[in-house]
Amino acid sequence: MKIYEIAYKSRLYTVKPGDRLGEIAVRFNTTARNIKKQNGITGAAAPGDMLYIGNLDKKVHVVLPLETIGSIAEKYGVTSTHIRLLNDITAVFIGQRILV
Repeated sequence: MKIYEIAYKSRLYTVKPGDRLGEIAVRFNTTARNIKKQNGITGAAAPGDMLYIGNLDKKVHVVLPLETIGSIAEKYGVTSTHIRLLNDITAVFIGQRILV
């Protein structure tokens, strides 16, 4: 397993039935607001959702139609190589959540 995979996977949480963002936040010593901001959530999280929970130096971007790794990299001022390595991807699809 690559170092970036270990760091990324160690901060993922799968929402279980009955979970509430406030309770999840307490478990991870953060706030529901931070979890929502990092994951682009406006309402409640649904069971099965994968949430990134970590410090605020990384953001989660939800891929929109017509976006590419290059266009996302440009938006955030990082390189496309950075995004590829951080997420272990070669392409993106609409609705995908990636770290930037």
